[in-house]
Amino acid sequence: MKYKIRNLFFLISFILAFRIFYRPFIYNSNYTDLGFADFGSNLLAVPVMCVFLSLWRTYTLKEWSRNIVQATAVLVIFEVSSYYYPVLGSFDVKDVVALIVGSLVYVIIKLYRHEKAFIT
Repeated sequence: MKYKIRNLFFLISFILAFRIFYRPFIYNSNYTDLGFADFGSNLLAVPVMCVFLSLWRTYTLKEWSRNIVQATAVLVIFEVSSYYYPVLGSFDVKDVVALIVGSLVYVIIKLYRHEKAFIT
């Protein structure tokens, strides 16, 4: 349990630091970071949601996979709906791609850790 809270704290603090320090610095300095300041926090959105859900119970690998797919679907639907309802935010294709890439990397990490647990 303490590792889950530590991981959640790390992920959330990284996103907050990214939004509070990195984005304003890039925007004020007029540096080009190829849009990373815009979509960078979406890379960690799915892992944060899944780690947050894991605080209440332990999941099997199959349930983890389902949670990752569901979290990705919810966030992509929310992002796409912001195209039709600007009140929700601004739509950007890079955000959708970042959500999908972040979830794929998270799946790879989960599978690697799962295989490593069986090997040792």
